Amino acid sequence: MARKFLLGIAILVGLFLVGAVLFRVFQDELMAAFLVPKGEFDITTAPPTPDYTDWSSWAAGEPGIETPAGLRPDGIEYASRDDVAIFYQHPTTYWSNKAWNGPLDDTGHLDLLNVRFLPSQASIFDPFGVLYAPYYRQVALGAFIAEDENMRGALALAYEDVLAAFDQFLALREERPILLVGHSQGAYHLLSVLHDRIAALELENELVAAYLIGWPLSVSGDLPQGLAPCAAPEQTNCVISWQTFGPDGDTAAVMQAYDSEPALNGGDKPGDILCVNPISFRQSLEPASAAENIGGVPMPSKAGEPLGAPMPGATGARCAEDGFLYMDRTPDRPFQQLILPGDNYHSQDLPLFYRNIQANLERRITAYFDAAGAR
Repeated sequence: MARKFLLGIAILVGLFLVGAVLFRVFQDELMAAFLVPKGEFDITTAPPTPDYTDWSSWAAGEPGIETPAGLRPDGIEYASRDDVAIFYQHPTTYWSNKAWNGPLDDTGHLDLLNVRFLPSQASIFDPFGVLYAPYYRQVALGAFIAEDENMRGALALAYEDVLAAFDQFLALREERPILLVGHSQGAYHLLSVLHDRIAALELENELVAAYLIGWPLSVSGDLPQGLAPCAAPEQTNCVISWQTFGPDGDTAAVMQAYDSEPALNGGDKPGDILCVNPISFRQSLEPASAAENIGGVPMPSKAGEPLGAPMPGATGARCAEDGFLYMDRTPDRPFQQLILPGDNYHSQDLPLFYRNIQANLERRITAYFDAAGAR
């Protein structure tokens, strides 16, 4: 009996190893088969258009309603403020291949957003102003693998929602200065908002900063004139970005996507990818040590799970010449969730640096109001 049991284990291990080899060899084909939506993008079958005058189209923002964005790390006390208006656009949480654009009420999307990303991302910014987080008919995860006209049609539809939500946000903000926050697909869309609303409406001086994380953007090719990178931790009216990889991370897949998109300012995409170190908050190649990381906060993994206490020294990091952020170590197990091929810590872009981001927010917002008072 024991021999049969051990033989069964050996067979399972063998199948696993064969499967792992096959996945490495045919990774792109397998991901496309399981994730890319079936059929053609068709605007007539898209989910209903959100109404951003109705709070049901918002994940956070309705006065008096508690959301997972309001979670706080264990042991941390805040003096919350309400003099800044924060627009947070969440990353891709529609992982189904049933449609090119996800409906707002998809249960899988809502679970990911409410369990993982509102607590681990939006909660970073929530104490520093009045946070608004719209739902949108986001592009399905697998659409980004397709890189075809279907994807572009889906992206255009999603951006219509983001722009409509931002217009409603402008009406809600009551002359508060603006803090823009987006991750991944959210950052992609907010990069266009910088052009179509912040620059077009001459709101640059009302922008505290734009934290556009987890999407590669070109300094000269993508940023509108008048908006510079945040080179120093107290600089305002500027843009912050980074993408996190392990010490020996492989950025080839991200670079392929980056090179496939034209620059927003026209022409080919230059190679000057923006990287601001999320520990020192300087646009610099100087490494920041783990000792300077005052606390990462792991994302929850199940509904109702609270945020744990910050974990100081989660990792050090450096911006490299290629524009990507590389950690100086593999972080502890709580930060090993949802790691992508190439040692890409995409989903951990913010949790790893949770308390450093908050310390920077405090400095940058104070600097904004000091400068406004001087004017």
